[in-house]
Amino acid sequence: MKSIVRKDYGSNQNKVEINFLRQLKKRLPNNIELLQVLADLYTKNNLIKEGLEIDLHLSRLDPEDSVIWYNLACSYSLNEKINEAFESLFKAVDLGYNDLTQIKEDQDLNILRRDSRYEEVFKRIKI
Repeated sequence: MKSIVRKDYGSNQNKVEINFLRQLKKRLPNNIELLQVLADLYTKNNLIKEGLEIDLHLSRLDPEDSVIWYNLACSYSLNEKINEAFESLFKAVDLGYNDLTQIKEDQDLNILRRDSRYEEVFKRIKI
C-alpha cells in the first residue's frame, strides 16, 4: 500500500473536497488512501486537531507504514505536542523513513528544531 507525503494544494476547492471526503469517510471509515487525503486537507486548511485525529487512526490501521508515522509526527508538532511528535518521528525513522530533505525543510516540524532531540533523528536515519 502506497502512502502519501503531504503536498500543498490550492485552497479554493478545499472546502468542497473536505465536505465530500467527510461524507465518503462515513461509508469507508478505514480506507487508508481516503483518510490520508482527508488528513492532508485538514492540515493544509489549519484544521490541525481534525488532522491529528485522522493521523492517529491511520497509525492504528497501518502501524508499519513509516510515512504514516512521519505525518503523525507532523500533526503532533503542529498541535504543540512535542514529546508525542518526537516519539512518532523516531518511530517513522525506525520503520525506514529517511527523507532527510523533507525532515529538514518541513515547516510542520519547526517547533521541534529547538529541541535537542531533533539532532537525534538524523543520527538514527540509516542511509
